[in-house]
Amino acid sequence: MAAPPHARQPLLAVDDLVVSFRGPLGAYRALNGGSFHVDAGETLAILGESGSGKSVTMRAVMALLPRHSAQIERGTIRYDGEDLSAQPARRTRELSSTELAMVFQDSLTALGPAARVYDEPAHPYTRALISAAPVPRPWAAPPRERIVLTGEVPSPAAPPSGCRFRTRCPLAQPRCAQRTPELRVVAGREVACHYAEESQAGRVPAATGAAR
Repeated sequence: MAAPPHARQPLLAVDDLVVSFRGPLGAYRALNGGSFHVDAGETLAILGESGSGKSVTMRAVMALLPRHSAQIERGTIRYDGEDLSAQPARRTRELSSTELAMVFQDSLTALGPAARVYDEPAHPYTRALISAAPVPRPWAAPPRERIVLTGEVPSPAAPPSGCRFRTRCPLAQPRCAQRTPELRVVAGREVACHYAEESQAGRVPAATGAAR
């Protein structure tokens, strides 16, 4: 549904973006339903391990996906109200010379000042990532919990049911395998986790059985 003419449009809006790749073992989804909005003057951080879809997301936005092996299955990419996903790739490349850019950075040099997401992570995956971030002066920093995730990153060719993170989540419950968590507002931020409140408070939900 189009926004009313007087409504404020986000500068960049990515909605339900799905990107698949064709490989020797068949097609698999490297990004499944990515959505985010960025307003003018706003900064958005996308966190994740290698292979979680960060670069794929931005390559899709910048029309830099490999033409012969990648495909945008569905979703929209809007920049300043213009639907780039409905335009030829050359249109995005025209914008990339004046208005859009992708800067590739090393993960260690890309760490910026602490923000609220670092102080109060609401998703257990975010908590684990932040706990693994290197500290410039560890001898002078206060002690912090190190969360070690066990297991392997699930294959995009055969993702688990429900929450994609549940097979390695320390808070996982049977509900996590049965239902995909919806994006909802918790403490003023959007998070897709059944147990975001428990995660933010550092509590483990009462166990009701295995969720693996």
